[in-house]
Amino acid sequence: MVEGSAINFTLNATDPEDGTVSQRAVLRSDRDGALGNGGTIVVSTLSVGTHHVTASVTDLDGNDASATITLQVASRGAG
Repeated sequence: MVEGSAINFTLNATDPEDGTVSQRAVLRSDRDGALGNGGTIVVSTLSVGTHHVTASVTDLDGNDASATITLQVASRGAG
C-alpha cells in the first residue's frame, strides 16, 4: 500500500460462550502503536515501512487470542 491510502481492517471474532466479540478487538502496529478498537477499523495514517499489525481480543472470561499480519507501506513518491 502507499502512504496516506486508507486500509480497511475487518476483524471477526467469536467465542462459544459469548458469541461475537469482534467489538472487543484491539488493533496495533509494531511501528505506529494503537490503530483502533472494534470490528471495523479504517486507517490512513500508517508510516512508511514494514508493519506487523496484530489484532487481539479478550472474551468476557479473560481468555485472549490474537493474529498478526505483515504489510509494507511505500512512500507516495516510490516506484
